[in-house]
Amino acid sequence: MATSAYLAEIWVYPIKSLDGQRRPQSSLVSRWGLALDRHWAMLDPDGVPINGKRTPSVHGVVASFEWDPVRVTLRRRGGDGDVGVFRLPEEVIPCQQWLESALQQPLQLAVRHPGGWPDDEKASGPTLVSRATLAEVASWFPPATADQMRARFRPNLVIDGVPPFWEDSLLPAPGCSSCFRIGRHLFEAVNPCRRCVVPTRDPETGEPDRDFMRRFLKLREATLPVWAPRHHFDHFYRLTLNTRWLGEAPARLEEGMPVIPASEEDPAIETS
Repeated sequence: MATSAYLAEIWVYPIKSLDGQRRPQSSLVSRWGLALDRHWAMLDPDGVPINGKRTPSVHGVVASFEWDPVRVTLRRRGGDGDVGVFRLPEEVIPCQQWLESALQQPLQLAVRHPGGWPDDEKASGPTLVSRATLAEVASWFPPATADQMRARFRPNLVIDGVPPFWEDSLLPAPGCSSCFRIGRHLFEAVNPCRRCVVPTRDPETGEPDRDFMRRFLKLREATLPVWAPRHHFDHFYRLTLNTRWLGEAPARLEEGMPVIPASEEDPAIETS
């Protein structure tokens, strides 16, 4: 399938389960994903990450980030000016205390090296989806927009210049592996991401759409492209591509880089 695919957006989520921040470029962490992505996690007293799936009040926290040094601004959605600004990692304890107050539960804001807290430990590279996919899914839930769908599904990389669900074409056939490159950096396509309850909720209010999953399942199956290896879809509540990065640091992704499906025989491919 001839396309002009390119990397249009890069999103990093420094604190797992909180808002992401768009970046024009991002470093890759060896054998993992984007630098600082899911770098911190809010852990409950049992050491389990707090997320929107189990803790809907997470949707009530708005986070924005600055870089070099890393600084997070936290506020309560619709709140009365209760804003906290914290430099990380130096002010991790007061940041943790702010989050405890907002979520009304004890927690620890923890770092894990290397690679942070990816959603899929076996496919810990950046997740990928196309803008056309987000727009198509948004059309199933009017008046939703592609940006709102991005906020629901929380991908790292957004590709443009391709038709809806183009990322499914990168999936491997049975018994095979499948690689692609962004710029000259080599990635393996692993599987379409199995989704949880979080995308069924409005990312700004946390309000659930009780018909979201049923409608999504029906339309995802109906629109599954002929190029999608069907054996990856034991069910159709799957969206975005889970990946592995096959290179070594230092390496950097930048918006505008071409995205090209590749074979192992392609001599132009480099792994770093």
